[in-house]
Amino acid sequence: MKNLIKGNLCGMLCEESLENLSNIEVRLYLPMHKDRIEELDKVNAKETFHIVNDKEAKLREELLIAKTVTDEKGNYAFEIDEKYVQSAFDIDFVCHSLPDMPERKPKDTPVHCHITTIYPKWEINDNEVGSFTYNYCISHKFWCFIRGYYFDAWVICGYLRNCTSEIPITNATVEAWDADFLNDDLVGSATTNADGYFRIDYTSSDFKKTFLSPWVNVETDKGLPLTFKSGPDVYFKAFSGDIIYIDESSNDRRDNVSYCLCIELCTKTIITNPGEDDFPSAWTGIGNQFNVSFGSGSRDFDSDGYAGTQKFGLTGIINLTGQAPPKTSSNRVIEYRFLVSDTTAPNGGPALDSSNFDKIVGVEVGPNAAPGLFVKSTVAKLMEKADPSNIYDVNSDQSDFDNNGWFDVNSAVNRTLTTNGLGSIDDYYFIDFDTLITINTRKLTSQADVPVSLVNAGDIFPNVSKLEIEKFAIRFEVREVIDKSTNNFNIMPGSGKTLNSAVMNNNPSFMKVAIDKLLTLGDCSPISGTINALYTVHHPLLQHASIHVVNNNSTIDKVLNDGFLSVTNNTDQNVNAGNNNALQINDTPNDLVRCSYKLTLRVNRRLHTGNSQVSHEEKEIYFFYDV
Repeated sequence: MKNLIKGNLCGMLCEESLENLSNIEVRLYLPMHKDRIEELDKVNAKETFHIVNDKEAKLREELLIAKTVTDEKGNYAFEIDEKYVQSAFDIDFVCHSLPDMPERKPKDTPVHCHITTIYPKWEINDNEVGSFTYNYCISHKFWCFIRGYYFDAWVICGYLRNCTSEIPITNATVEAWDADFLNDDLVGSATTNADGYFRIDYTSSDFKKTFLSPWVNVETDKGLPLTFKSGPDVYFKAFSGDIIYIDESSNDRRDNVSYCLCIELCTKTIITNPGEDDFPSAWTGIGNQFNVSFGSGSRDFDSDGYAGTQKFGLTGIINLTGQAPPKTSSNRVIEYRFLVSDTTAPNGGPALDSSNFDKIVGVEVGPNAAPGLFVKSTVAKLMEKADPSNIYDVNSDQSDFDNNGWFDVNSAVNRTLTTNGLGSIDDYYFIDFDTLITINTRKLTSQADVPVSLVNAGDIFPNVSKLEIEKFAIRFEVREVIDKSTNNFNIMPGSGKTLNSAVMNNNPSFMKVAIDKLLTLGDCSPISGTINALYTVHHPLLQHASIHVVNNNSTIDKVLNDGFLSVTNNTDQNVNAGNNNALQINDTPNDLVRCSYKLTLRVNRRLHTGNSQVSHEEKEIYFFYDV
């Protein structure tokens, strides 16, 4: 009669993640402890599982009766000689390599593990074939140790879902980064499946990179004092195209993670099915950096309308961010709009009355017109439910506004479907893209730039010509459309959110710089002796000003100071101008050598788009110094 022992082996990586032990050698032995067979047969394998040492392996050699190799799903089978059918067995496995990692070189000394002792209770089928089934999944504790310690195999398993609805985020790229003292390392990346699941496999060499790699690899911890520990300090980023789901930094790191890291990542990016319960509508921010709230946090507005602790003013094209569903759960359209006022009030106080708001974004003609204030932008995404889960931008357009500036994202969605020939909206997820409306602040600010000819380099900038601080108030309104033809609407929670004051500016800095001897001898003349710089700078949101001198081969590299220079990280609105008509460039004794030089006046303004600070401005002078 034929007798079979069969089963399946797997290894736990996390509670919800396991892997089949494919291409693993399974061994069947006669029992080593014959006097304890009944006792061992009743003991849970978690208590008997262990790594076999060389001495034990030697003792087992004469007890070996069969070997086999698991298939790709971790299945194995032994045919048992008739003379052993009344016996108990010890079942072990031997790892020469890891499942699904054929590129790894097999170990010269494999890892031998004992699982347990089994006493088969044979089941005889109609064909008189006896069978006994034994399945086993190695615990997370043991399997992760075996993978990591013996094979340098590290793994991150996780899920990416929406924080509120728990809808899986599919086809997203998830990156794992290691925070290091010098340079952060990209540990690895993976794409989420239909369940939002991802798995990133890596080795220690992926997080022990240094500027001397591959010759010197070591794991360093972020910050001081400098420490060296075994595991990476992991943080995550996740995205699909330009949709940002997770954007962690080294400040969010998980320190010194183990061989297996199991992680649940959630994103506030909202993904919904058409017809689902609606999510709250709210205006929450300016770009991705500032909250439209009064407070002392690094992202809040202060009472005077400055953004963040560095007291930024807004400039250029800005995104008014938040969330708003296309429709309510009762399938009624949701509309929203933004209004702007030149009248302002301190943030933190009562919201300005709606009667103060005389400009409406998206209205081009009429008493509340704000021509050019609206800027087209991506306000949502459509993601295909079926593979390959293509993503399409939903872009705002002037045609999506009515005459009173109410914006209907459904109009933009339908245009996207039609333009791309996408068929039914039911085949797509709606992804709220954070941007509600985008505006051009240049259509609000009105101050003319300071004329270049106003003063000469070195002159005091006149107080009467200084640019003023311009401020504006912004209001958000949102409603449910019951019957637009009869003006029947339901004002929704979140409507009336007001930023009472926001500083805005679109002026360049006034910057003039010169060198005294070049003014008299000409720009191309060699100069010598004591030389001086002359400068004048002004901007109402002045953050930083400096003068830097460097020669052609960089052997001389110096920053000039005079009490105003180098003003750095300035947040005092009264510190907005500086000048000097005799700032000595070369010290006594003379520290300049015969060479060509560049003198650079650099100014930074406290101006921000909500996503990034504007770049610095520079004026340069080249001169030849002859000793």
